[in-house]
Amino acid sequence: MTRRRTPVLIGAGVFALLLVALVATLAANVRAEQARQEAENRFEQTRAIAKTMLFDVYDEVSRTAGSTQAREMLARTGLDYLDALAADADAPADVRLEAGRGYLRLSQVTGGDQAGELARHRDGEALLTRAEEIITPLYAQNPGDIEVARTMAQVMLDKAGSNIYTHNQIDLAREQAQRAQAIIEPFATHDLDAARAYAVAIQAEGDTHGWSDDYPSAVPHFERALAFLDGLPESMREEIALLRVRGALLRLTGEAYHNLGRTEEARVTLDATVENNRTVLERTPDNPNALRSYAIANWYRAVVHRTNERNAAARASIEEAHRTAQTMRARDPNDAGAVRMVAITGEVYAQVLADLGRFAESYRLSDEVIAAHRSLVERSQGSQGARRSLAAALATTGGNYHNGRQYARACTFWREAHDIYESFDRAGTLSDWDRANALAEMQNFIREGCNPPRRFASGEAP
Repeated sequence: MTRRRTPVLIGAGVFALLLVALVATLAANVRAEQARQEAENRFEQTRAIAKTMLFDVYDEVSRTAGSTQAREMLARTGLDYLDALAADADAPADVRLEAGRGYLRLSQVTGGDQAGELARHRDGEALLTRAEEIITPLYAQNPGDIEVARTMAQVMLDKAGSNIYTHNQIDLAREQAQRAQAIIEPFATHDLDAARAYAVAIQAEGDTHGWSDDYPSAVPHFERALAFLDGLPESMREEIALLRVRGALLRLTGEAYHNLGRTEEARVTLDATVENNRTVLERTPDNPNALRSYAIANWYRAVVHRTNERNAAARASIEEAHRTAQTMRARDPNDAGAVRMVAITGEVYAQVLADLGRFAESYRLSDEVIAAHRSLVERSQGSQGARRSLAAALATTGGNYHNGRQYARACTFWREAHDIYESFDRAGTLSDWDRANALAEMQNFIREGCNPPRRFASGEAP
């Protein structure tokens, strides 16, 4: 006989408990989804604030003179937001890219000594290293992403610049410039920022040769970069960003021609540099980068005119350069690039005044130049690049005082310049060129003129 099972009846109380549990679960899921959505919203809001400060507002502020400290504050505040987001191991790649770009921007305004920068080299290099740590793995994973490639190339360019101008590590800088070219070349003919980076990377490779006074090796790189710009569509060629690169390339090419004895080519090229940079300044009159480029163009043209004894032209060009540099400094005293431009233009102006026999004015300006260089050494935390520039200015200033028969003062400047170069030699960081030229020249001046000054009575140069 089959026994029937009695159905188990679930009472109303049990159903009620199940219903409550279900409702509670659904409510918890809704709250969790709301919390997740709120967290995502906060993430995106924070990201939007950081991006606006680091990129949109930063770019706008950068176009205005007097904004150096504002740019640093914007970059630091924006990066604080973005860095917190990027610290999440699950942060998306584009957020990590933005953080890397933020570190790069902050390193530029903090550590650079060009327009609108603070010249705190050590701090800037630490920030640049952090940018490299973030961007390098991103580039390894996404070499075809143009945004990542642009940022990786710029990291390499900034490191190359630091190694050329601050550390005198020329071979390493050349490798970094070549790597930047390889990274950005696939995008260079159809993207404005990539075209700019590619031309600058070629320029940087040439500059590694020029920095060592190997001008025959430098010229082909400068000419190749100019040819690349000439081959771009006209709409791209006329963009301010590329006109600024063209101006820098023309100036370096003119310098190389001058040092190779190609006098007329140098004159024509440097005239073209001034015209190019005047056009940029007219189109962007308040941009500190445009002011700086125009000052540099006139400064170096004056150097070449003076060397070739075109004294009236040299004076006109250096007065325009120094006037522009003083405008930069007046607009933004915190800008190390403006202080540097006042120093290097003033150095040549003081020489021109000494040539004219206006020694009191030359001495006064020379002393201002040395003070400016000392302030840059202090700002840069004693970097070799800033100290090397000071040594070169001391050597020139000694010459101005010597030409005015102030021999004791001349020797004081030459001895200090000699000691700076010798300190590099002891540290193993003196370049071969500086050893053979700058240090040797100071040794000769001191030996022939300062122990005691045997030949100065006649005014003869040591």
